[in-house]
Amino acid sequence: MLRDLQDLYDFEPDKQDWAVQMACLLIEARDAAAAARQAGQPALDGAVLDNLTTRYRALATAGLTANLYRQTRPRRTPAASPAGSSASRT
Repeated sequence: MLRDLQDLYDFEPDKQDWAVQMACLLIEARDAAAAARQAGQPALDGAVLDNLTTRYRALATAGLTANLYRQTRPRRTPAASPAGSSASRT
């Protein structure tokens, strides 16, 4: 997923800033989970989880919005746009 997000940003840096932010958020979530495990917690603190989830949803929405024109434009091939596909997977 991180490679896909990096590829999106590299392809269109002026339109895919959300992808870099999403990659950073995923890394932050991974690190928060590792820290919770290290501290012996069975789960993330509710406030931390809520914050991560809220930011995740906002960035996913930003990705879908940034690539909306690709979703409504007729396709010349059956393959989905890489940007739209990555945004919808998040």
